[in-house]
Amino acid sequence: MRKKLNDRAVSALRSPTTGRTEVWDTAFPGFGVRVTPNERKSFVLMYRTNGRKRRLTIGTYPALTLANAREKAREALRQIDRGIDPADERAAKRADGAENFGEVLDDYFDSPATKSNRTASQTKRLIERDCGIWLRRPIEAITRRDIRDLLDGVVDRGSPVMANRLRAYLSTFFSWAVGREILEENPVNGVSKPAVEIARDRILFDAELIKVWNAADGLGYPFGLLVQMLILCGQRRGEVAGMRWMDLNLDADDSTWTLAREFTKSDRAHEVPLTPQAAKVLRTIPRFKGPYVFSTRAGDMPISGWSKYKVALDTALLSSQQTGAEDNLAESSQQEALSSWTLHDLRRTTASGMARLGVAPHVIERVLNHSGGVIRGVAAVYNRFDYADEKRTALETWASHVEGLVTGKPKNVVNLRDRSLP
Repeated sequence: MRKKLNDRAVSALRSPTTGRTEVWDTAFPGFGVRVTPNERKSFVLMYRTNGRKRRLTIGTYPALTLANAREKAREALRQIDRGIDPADERAAKRADGAENFGEVLDDYFDSPATKSNRTASQTKRLIERDCGIWLRRPIEAITRRDIRDLLDGVVDRGSPVMANRLRAYLSTFFSWAVGREILEENPVNGVSKPAVEIARDRILFDAELIKVWNAADGLGYPFGLLVQMLILCGQRRGEVAGMRWMDLNLDADDSTWTLAREFTKSDRAHEVPLTPQAAKVLRTIPRFKGPYVFSTRAGDMPISGWSKYKVALDTALLSSQQTGAEDNLAESSQQEALSSWTLHDLRRTTASGMARLGVAPHVIERVLNHSGGVIRGVAAVYNRFDYADEKRTALETWASHVEGLVTGKPKNVVNLRDRSLP
């Protein structure tokens, strides 16, 4: 497509649904604008040198104005007249190590928008761990094949979901580099997700929940008591692990745990009512000098090393299955499935359990601090009621159910083992 380019014309260009659109300026031969489906507009220059047809990306709109882009294009043509290929010049500057992957990665995570993300430091560690061989490599030398080989290696080591996450992290990073004119193209484009993710629907049956509770009780502090809090509160693993004494109010009749917004995945402050059962667990925990409730280093660092602790818990569960003649899990398939569970399944079990106990869906969402769900859109914007009483009633109903299971004195509630998922 050819037309006379001006600021209004460039601003009015719309993204194609597929492929890319190129609009060439009738007033400046070889100069034009390329528009991609992600609404990115780039000024480009087509030229010939040494008999070869080449393309130079000058910059992105609106960070670079049309007038400045034209001037950069004229300067590139002046270089060509002097026998200098501007594309080779740019590649040489990048290949000298001044803009290697590790340095650009540091710049990305130091940028204001990225630094404000509460998970930025964790994301950077993950990228540096899996992309360590690239840290001193010129960023422009990283190809689509490199990306694909890297992700395949992560899948091969048994981490398909992490491979998908890594692809997403890298795509965002390289897109940022393209926007800063460090790269011309995002090498992740065209690389599909390396693994198909299947949403889990695993919940623990009542008899399984009893076994997990008792095995956790045998492990004691810190991991065993943390698992019991996961069951009783239904909060995320990382949030419970990062629990601080200063955020707890255990003295009042209505005990609470308050999470500041920077410590929640939903980026929203959250108050968790603590049931008598949860408060009882917390009161058994030793008080260290440090701020953290669950810690292996005198309170100065939150608990970590999940895999090690989970193996210990699964070992205790397997031992109880082999020695418990009175096992309530009559079906062998359920016995085998007990080892196939994750800590996050406890959160799903709590949510499903509250639903079976008659708790309304919107109250369950408030307990879990979900950002989507039943209350969404305009309703979510205007509905700022915190449902404090309803959340407390819901968690107390669930905690009473769990207590009844563990003590063998059911509180007239439904048995999760006999009900299907809602």
